[in-house]
Amino acid sequence: MPPDNEEKQPANDADQHRGPELIEEAHLPESDIRGMVHLLAEIATIGGDIQTKRQYLVNRLADLLGADAWIWSLLGEYDPAPKGGHPHTIFLTGGLDDRQLALYLKSQEHPDMGRLTEGFLREFEQCQVHLTRNQPQLTSDEFYEGTEVSRILNEAELGPVMISIRPIQSGQVGVITLFRRTGSPHFSERDTRIAHILISEVGWLHDDSWPNHPRHEISDLSPRLRSVLALLLHGEPRKAIADKLDLSIHTIGDYIKLVYRHFSVHSQSELIRRFVRGDGGDIPVQNNGA
Repeated sequence: MPPDNEEKQPANDADQHRGPELIEEAHLPESDIRGMVHLLAEIATIGGDIQTKRQYLVNRLADLLGADAWIWSLLGEYDPAPKGGHPHTIFLTGGLDDRQLALYLKSQEHPDMGRLTEGFLREFEQCQVHLTRNQPQLTSDEFYEGTEVSRILNEAELGPVMISIRPIQSGQVGVITLFRRTGSPHFSERDTRIAHILISEVGWLHDDSWPNHPRHEISDLSPRLRSVLALLLHGEPRKAIADKLDLSIHTIGDYIKLVYRHFSVHSQSELIRRFVRGDGGDIPVQNNGA
């Protein structure tokens, strides 16, 4: 903590409205520690591919913390102070319907998202280590509620948020975001610490997320093509993508062809396999009960 006579200048609008800092560590009771150890053991031993393990981890984490929805995404090239939002690619979700997912994507592309996350991303850029923050640690309620991002997420009934951001081996950034419903209490320091510990202890689930894909391949896509890519990887059919992006099926068909050509694939299933499974080398050698 700086001396009383040392002034610390805020770096951006969100910093000026930050909520209370995490002064003390959130001491976890023995029951929480036992629960985390048990969950980590389950992740290491359950059958199925790595995608199944990821889904299981975040579903169980959401249950443990009382989260109603979650998103696991990939942030490629990023600017801590972008003029727009933070386009990124979603590859796993839980607890969200199609309408909520579309509104979430809209919120991420709004310029206000850059203002809300600038301080957090600058901190991450400086230290390049895994960070987890709840909403009061990111910004004050007053500042957040005055943004268009707040309005969009409220429409989606997505309230208090927790974000865990981690560098992965490929040079990209993995992001796990948890939400509670609008009107729910914020995630506590205990919740944030549990999430951070659990996510930290399964680094191999992050580092194998996007095998054989250097960061520039995704960042080379336009924001519109990134949105199409995100929905394709979510398993959406062509008509649903057209409806979500308010474009014709013909236009979406052209965009899908561009995405397929960019990644040298010929179908949606091949695209999904390439991103979430790679060549199979990302799947840990486990006894899956076969």
